Amino acid sequence: MSKKENDGEKKLFAASAAYILGLAPIQTIRGSSIQVEAYKKALSASKSLYEALEISENSSEVLTLINEKNERARDLYSKTGIQWPF
Repeated sequence: MSKKENDGEKKLFAASAAYILGLAPIQTIRGSSIQVEAYKKALSASKSLYEALEISENSSEVLTLINEKNERARDLYSKTGIQWPF
């Protein structure tokens, strides 16, 4: 991976973490519509899991959200090669 690609992933992950925590960062996403959609789904699943953990949802719902987030992360990796860190 080139330094430019690594820097781009770092910025993407920082903006993603901020969004999951409830902030509104601005980040330009480039890629095919399939790649962008996979990213959006992984991001959304991670945010849903974070929110459920914040309000102490029941464990079965949290496990369901963990499984969904992991599935979305695998899909993102298969379409982009990006390992989802959240």
